[in-house]
Amino acid sequence: MGNRNADRISIVMRRAAGETVADMIQNRWEVTTQCATCRLEMKADLARIAQAKGAGFSLWNQDAPCRRVGCKGRVGFRAKAPGMAQSAPLICGEGYEPPPPAWRRGR
Repeated sequence: MGNRNADRISIVMRRAAGETVADMIQNRWEVTTQCATCRLEMKADLARIAQAKGAGFSLWNQDAPCRRVGCKGRVGFRAKAPGMAQSAPLICGEGYEPPPPAWRRGR
């Protein structure tokens, strides 16, 4: 048997490798923000976030005010861990449990 396809691993299952901003910097995660109101999408500066909020700050389940002048919307964070083809929202609901491995599901 080979390794699991990296694109099939959920962002939530990768959370341990990117729990804090310092972990994301160390593991080379790419983080972007997207405003729900004006749809402005920007690359997040993790070093600046670590400087302002502290290296132990977590972006999971967080939002921030939009930086576009005049927009009163909120931005959500999206991340792309190494090996992922596209970014995914950093949202993990209360009581979330990752799905069991395929061999446990009988596949």
